[in-house]
Amino acid sequence: MPYNFTNDTIFKPQTNTSLNTTPYSQTNSIPIYNISGRNPDRNATLYVYINQTLPRADLWVSNTSSKLNAINLTLNRQVIWGNYTNSSNLGLWMWLDLHDVDNVSSIVRRLQTRLNPEGVCVGCL
Repeated sequence: MPYNFTNDTIFKPQTNTSLNTTPYSQTNSIPIYNISGRNPDRNATLYVYINQTLPRADLWVSNTSSKLNAINLTLNRQVIWGNYTNSSNLGLWMWLDLHDVDNVSSIVRRLQTRLNPEGVCVGCL
């Protein structure tokens, strides 16, 4: 799937208990990631997950600018968009919640990584 990602997702929380911190450059009208479908023959399902736990921190992602229906990212794959088609365009918004983190800079360093979306086609086999 082609994509137009930023190189890094950078969060700058103000305190060790900051909630709803958004990535640098994300706004209510501009998601941190934009994904455009380019799968002409099959629909796909897009999953999200993290590859390591974040001690005393929660990372959230949504396909809308509202955190109300956001997914709390875990080590397990979770569907962020089902039935993704060739004409689909998807924005992803993110939030970081810190819960009395000892070393904020260590959490921020871990989050300055690239997002690797994983698409799985529906009925491919």
